[in-house]
Amino acid sequence: MFPKPNRLELRSEIGRLKSRGKRTQGEMIDLVVAPREESLSPRFACIVTKKIAKQATERNRVKRLLRAGTRALLKDIRGGSDVLIIAKAPAVGRGEKRVQEELRRTLKKAGLIEET
Repeated sequence: MFPKPNRLELRSEIGRLKSRGKRTQGEMIDLVVAPREESLSPRFACIVTKKIAKQATERNRVKRLLRAGTRALLKDIRGGSDVLIIAKAPAVGRGEKRVQEELRRTLKKAGLIEET
């Protein structure tokens, strides 16, 4: 799980984010980002559908990798955003390092991480 202040929990918040957020596409993940108050820490939620992986163990592994990658990058991500991470089929079966690299690349593309 994400740390409490960085967690999008309510289904209504996730629905609002899906309908009003700006979508950024990557190879293995899509991001949907919506702004919120700048001083607040960023909040995240992960979605891995049955369309991506039929078995729950595969879906759970992808979610674990996405959450771990996000936690590792948390200090680099600017505040004031709600972020929905939607997994795509290529994320299934990938290693932690590969998923984290893709997450970093897509977050940069969305403007949530400064270029270093």
